[in-house]
Amino acid sequence: MAQPVSVPVFLAKASFRALVPGGRGGQRRVALRLHRSQPAFRTPQRGHLRFQSGAFPLAALLQPLALSAGTGVRLLAPLRRPTRFRAGAVRSRGSGSSPGCAARKQGGEDEGDSHDQPATNRAGPTWSASLDGSRGEATMDAPILEVDLLAYERGGDSVRQTILRELFQSLRTGFVYSSHDLPGDLLDTAYGMLAEFFHAPLEVKQRWHRPEAHGQTGYTGVLVETAAGEEKADWKEMLNWSTPLPPDHPLRRRYPLAYPEGVLPEQVVPGITAVLRRFHDAMADFQRRFLRLIAVGLGADEALFEEMVREAPTLTRALRYPPLASSPPGHCWAAPHADINLITVLPRATGPGLEVCVEGEWQAVLPTADRLIINTGLMLERLSNGRLPSGWHRVSAPAGGQEERISVVQFCHPRPSTILCPLPSCCQPPTPQRFAAISAADALEDVLYRIQLLQPTPAAPL
Repeated sequence: MAQPVSVPVFLAKASFRALVPGGRGGQRRVALRLHRSQPAFRTPQRGHLRFQSGAFPLAALLQPLALSAGTGVRLLAPLRRPTRFRAGAVRSRGSGSSPGCAARKQGGEDEGDSHDQPATNRAGPTWSASLDGSRGEATMDAPILEVDLLAYERGGDSVRQTILRELFQSLRTGFVYSSHDLPGDLLDTAYGMLAEFFHAPLEVKQRWHRPEAHGQTGYTGVLVETAAGEEKADWKEMLNWSTPLPPDHPLRRRYPLAYPEGVLPEQVVPGITAVLRRFHDAMADFQRRFLRLIAVGLGADEALFEEMVREAPTLTRALRYPPLASSPPGHCWAAPHADINLITVLPRATGPGLEVCVEGEWQAVLPTADRLIINTGLMLERLSNGRLPSGWHRVSAPAGGQEERISVVQFCHPRPSTILCPLPSCCQPPTPQRFAAISAADALEDVLYRIQLLQPTPAAPL
């Protein structure tokens, strides 16, 4: 028998024909594409793939394929060219045109996560799957899935377990889509008011700039925030707000950086304060409910995050990305980065541009009217002991550079006094504790320093 041939690559792909459940109880043929971010080996055995940690029959790998109908997939036969390997350079964070994208996925994404690993493969590579009905294609390992928060809240144990499996499968990428119940007219109204503010003269917008707030409230102009490790600042302007606490509140007295005096441009856009605060509260409620799923999936009580986020400095940010053609040379809308907080929620924007890093490649994503995108932050990565890696993303301007984009995001923070230490349920053998404990306040301040927001910064002219 011929010896396996080693192929040193970053991404391995293979295609096969299979039968999957079709409409009205029937079946249909689809093409399956397998992906694995690990050096792979081609074997002479038909129907097998071999990895560094062992060889696995394809039927066993396909058996746990999780489809929405909960039914199985039957492998038929490999295609004429059953195995394709594509070499890809592994870049270090901060190098090339997409810093952090390939390198960030090298380690840790499978560690400690046996939540939905098949028993036949528990010691080896972890596989995940979804079915794209529009193309009749199933993708293994690191798809961004859509979960139904509302179905989870209404469903029984079986429904909840299925949704949790899909959630944690998707969050290995750092991203997941979710259904929501945010009022659509509220977002439309908010975008209309925000556009009115952002298109006001610069001298008007700068009246709402607070240098002492370090970008945590009010207006921040273009070329101010710089992604960690980058030399050039982002071509974006921002308006930040949160739920105000009373002046004598203990949290506000102890952590003034996290709880600055809020300012919104009510005099420029009458009614904007009430609309944006209502929008903030609706988004914060969604995030609180979504964190219940994450808590259960991590092996904790669903109320784990409740006290953490109560009266926390959760921040909502509106961003306008001006046409890139008007920027100085070498700048981009938003350079690759990960968020510091627990999770971030992004509803639909006024245009495309958001790209996420999945298995070393940049993918465009587009939240729609009926679904949000959620990404995990560095604080959740620490609490989960690396089981839920932070989602790396960037914002890229369309070709031509003549379009603008307005979006709104919300960063869900814990209370500044929260000690971010890996949960005991995430530190079981063979995944010992990877992160030391740090307070949320210290973690936030460190990031603000690295993105150059701790020093007072004036708004830059457009």
